[in-house]
Amino acid sequence: MTTKLKITWHLEKRKVKDLFPYHKNPREFTEKGLKELEKSIKNIGLAQPININTENVILSGHARVLKLKEMGIEEVDCYVPNRKLTKKEEEEIVIRMNANIAGEWNFEILEKDFEIFDLKDFGMEDLDFGLDDDLSDKNKEIDLDSLGDEGIIKLKFNHESYLDLIDRMNKLKEENDTNESLFLKMIKHYESKK
Repeated sequence: MTTKLKITWHLEKRKVKDLFPYHKNPREFTEKGLKELEKSIKNIGLAQPININTENVILSGHARVLKLKEMGIEEVDCYVPNRKLTKKEEEEIVIRMNANIAGEWNFEILEKDFEIFDLKDFGMEDLDFGLDDDLSDKNKEIDLDSLGDEGIIKLKFNHESYLDLIDRMNKLKEENDTNESLFLKMIKHYESKK
């Protein structure tokens, strides 16, 4: 019985043009996702190396490599395994690198310690906030004008922490006595980012 050497990873620089996509990459790119990725690379650099096999085949980071090529970046840090991987190991890495997320968002910390508009600008999606993606269909039968600002927000947000946000926005609205509701400004901001 032979035992496989445990996989360990080390960092190496590779030319972007020498990296090849995995033939069974199960991820599809979206235009919005690629724009957010490019924005991220421009703002904070490439904070996460590409994972490749010993033959320069990308196991994790297909979209990053695509964007790097488009942006004219020639070299990138890559994690490379210490040995040739089996087909099953490659498949597992491809899936785990995209699926295994060991946590969930702590909405209390997000609400308390971050600006909501910044979070959206940093690439968080409506669903990360508990926003309902199917509102347009549901709202066809609802007279939005009759709901008022708070009713519209309650339709848009279904996460408990955002009820606290509504209260805070109401207080701000009263203090500022603005013509246009801060609720509607917030909704317009979200919708303009789609």
